Amino acid sequence: MINFRNLSNATKNEAKHQENLAKDRQALASPLTYITPRENEKIIKIDKFIFTTFANIESLEYELSLGIKKIEAINANYYLKIGGNEERISFEATIFVEYLEHFNGLVDKIKARVPLSLSTLESTKIRKILIDSFRAKTKDWLLDSSRNATYHTKEFSISGVVL
Repeated sequence: MINFRNLSNATKNEAKHQENLAKDRQALASPLTYITPRENEKIIKIDKFIFTTFANIESLEYELSLGIKKIEAINANYYLKIGGNEERISFEATIFVEYLEHFNGLVDKIKARVPLSLSTLESTKIRKILIDSFRAKTKDWLLDSSRNATYHTKEFSISGVVL
């Protein structure tokens, strides 16, 4: 036995399905909107660039080099303090494509070779950082509805000297 009531809804369901597909295509074709991260989700802030909990930061590495050199002699070893202390901070962040708009201009700031303000989750005072190493890696490729290859995430690796 055929239920004609269910068959009459099939055209409505098909129309709704086509409408949803059209909305998906429009969302993929439209440019990304600017998403501003919230200060209370901040893990690291360098200048105006905020790396939040959405950046998937696995660790924040802190290194303190005291500048002590070991000099070996026949009778005993001597330790000399040469130079000042050096503090380094490094981290890796995975940024999803929706949040990449916030990081426009980051590479230009790094290329300027000037100290940038730095604050972290574990530090209450604002300090300066001179970034001496920056790497970006694009990964997780996707094929969108118009058959164009796009990426889904970008990994940043940042390391610098705290001044």
